[in-house]
Amino acid sequence: MKIAQILNNLRESIILCNRCRCGFCRSRCPTYIASHIESLGARGRNLLAQALLEEYVPLSKTLADRFFTCTMCGYCREVCPLQVDTVKIVQKIRTYLVVEGFYNSNIRELRENIMNYSNPYGKPIKSKTTWTENIQFYKRGKTLLFGGCVYSLQDPEVLRITAQLLLRAGVKLNYLPNEPCCGYPLLCLGFQKEFEDIAKKNTELLLEANVEEVVTSCPACAETLKQYSEYIGKAYFKVLHITEYLKELIERGEIQLSHAIPLEVTYHDPCHLTRYLKKYEEPRKIIRSIPGVVLKEKPHNKLESICCGGGGGILITNPKMALQISDILLQDLLETGVTTVITSCPTCKRNIETIIKLRKAKMTCMDIVELVEKAVKI
Repeated sequence: MKIAQILNNLRESIILCNRCRCGFCRSRCPTYIASHIESLGARGRNLLAQALLEEYVPLSKTLADRFFTCTMCGYCREVCPLQVDTVKIVQKIRTYLVVEGFYNSNIRELRENIMNYSNPYGKPIKSKTTWTENIQFYKRGKTLLFGGCVYSLQDPEVLRITAQLLLRAGVKLNYLPNEPCCGYPLLCLGFQKEFEDIAKKNTELLLEANVEEVVTSCPACAETLKQYSEYIGKAYFKVLHITEYLKELIERGEIQLSHAIPLEVTYHDPCHLTRYLKKYEEPRKIIRSIPGVVLKEKPHNKLESICCGGGGGILITNPKMALQISDILLQDLLETGVTTVITSCPTCKRNIETIIKLRKAKMTCMDIVELVEKAVKI
């Protein structure tokens, strides 16, 4: 398959970017800020994309690394005056690189793990539902809690808290006993065919469960599940991030925030929740509705939020740069002067906790549902 076929209708956008060359995207592109290398920024990647299209450069490991070292945070797309979708361009070029075999062993292992074990870590699929133990779910419940791979396998207590909060609020909650991966890692790393197969299989599973809405704590899962309709032709169920769902329950009085918590916090906006799903007011409304909690915004927030260093597969394609990006975010968090960070993404929580521990910063990080639980009268 030729690169021109894969990029298809994106050619004009690539050329527009290279004619304009305004560089607005460089102001917050995490990989450019971390490296100060033009080809590791959105503008530079579009220049390489055009060079590929016009066959000025051959495929190589170095060129492939430029496209796989992208967090796909979406900031470039947000600030582009020409509305060039560099995220989509990078994703399509990754598809081409995968077809041509230009990807490393870490990416290959991740693909095999998802295809064989339904998670990126290669763990048995049954281990994804430990968070459901000793919780009474509704087998025919119309609301399904989709755990996602990260929280299910690395921080299941957050999901346990989430399930208990929703059940106490009267939600007839269900779950998938053999929950598969949503497929996001495959999609973002260029395994288009594998992703489409997973999207179809997962849709069938959700249809068999007869659910009307899917709620998840993972913004990447939420955004990916919403994309399923592009491959099956119809949206059979509503997909909501947990912050959307909790906000509605709190506003309806179905979750009572009765305990005052004297705490000053800052909030980190996850890229997928903020720039993809445009949900940044919901978590703030939840935080501000908790008695005693004071929200202090960090310098870069909402649509200008800094990536945690965990998106786009960069943790396996360039872990050194991922850590550099986490360091940049940590400095932003430290400027607030608070010691508690709230977020609403499992990957963000994991990365923030990792960099806090590595740099011995006097901070803690918690998911927003953990904060809500502290305020709920049990």
